[in-house]
Amino acid sequence: MGPRCGVYDVMMLSRWLFGLGLVVAPVIGAMGCGSGGSSGSTSGEAGALGHADAAPADASASDTTTTVGQDGGSDATTATSYCATLSPKPTLCSDFDEPTNPLVPWTVVNANGYSGNPNVGMLTVDTAVSFSPPASAKAATNAAVDGGDAPEALLRDSLGVTGSDVKVAFEVLIPAGTADVQVLNVLFENGDAFNLVVGPGETKVEECMPISGTYGYNCPDYYPGDAGVPTGVWSNVTLEIGVGPPATLTLTVGGQVVVDHTAIASPFINGAVTVTIGLFNPGPAPAKEIHLDNVVVNVTP
Repeated sequence: MGPRCGVYDVMMLSRWLFGLGLVVAPVIGAMGCGSGGSSGSTSGEAGALGHADAAPADASASDTTTTVGQDGGSDATTATSYCATLSPKPTLCSDFDEPTNPLVPWTVVNANGYSGNPNVGMLTVDTAVSFSPPASAKAATNAAVDGGDAPEALLRDSLGVTGSDVKVAFEVLIPAGTADVQVLNVLFENGDAFNLVVGPGETKVEECMPISGTYGYNCPDYYPGDAGVPTGVWSNVTLEIGVGPPATLTLTVGGQVVVDHTAIASPFINGAVTVTIGLFNPGPAPAKEIHLDNVVVNVTP
């Protein structure tokens, strides 16, 4: 399935990339659909945040960023953990079962909204709910009170490696009654970025590209999946990005391919990989939470 045409809100990208010193201030507008199927164009300049109804560029978000480890992973000493069973060892694995530092090597980003309202997000380890016992990561946010707020509860790791193929797999539990949630960003330094939305309504991958000479990003295309992610049960989600050429996207949910090796519409720009996973909740929106487990990242040289 090719990219869908239409206007897409890229507030998500601006906040995901804010902690990396990269920002997006999209200008929302429709574009004509050619044979490539481009969607609405969004673009921005360095130093600005948000989307059309977001806070101005000088508004500040209340971010709390904590680096929980320098190296290693959650499989360091727990011989029975999921990560300990994997061979060969992936680029990154987190099953959140390590008794002393379950969030190593991630940086935790718990952020408030643009307006400074107390709608914070919290990323914690939950020992009451897990796909593989004893624990999982719980990402939760309070309600986002207006369109200028975007609480988030995230894990971020800059891997410092460049490859020909990047695969991110994880287990996700979305509570019953929850709408679609924005859960993953894969950023190629100085290059492309991809955002993943999952939920009962639909799955979709958004493609964003840097604007030459700025810190802004243009997000012309997104790729809808053929099926959503069910709520109330754990589901495996795997996003694979083939650098190419040609560059491709493949997305599976519960072993079912929902975006089938789709050719990326624009020229792909490679770079060192940063992965951000968790919950991003642009407002206005109710409080949300998800659980994540067994996050595995493989970067193939």
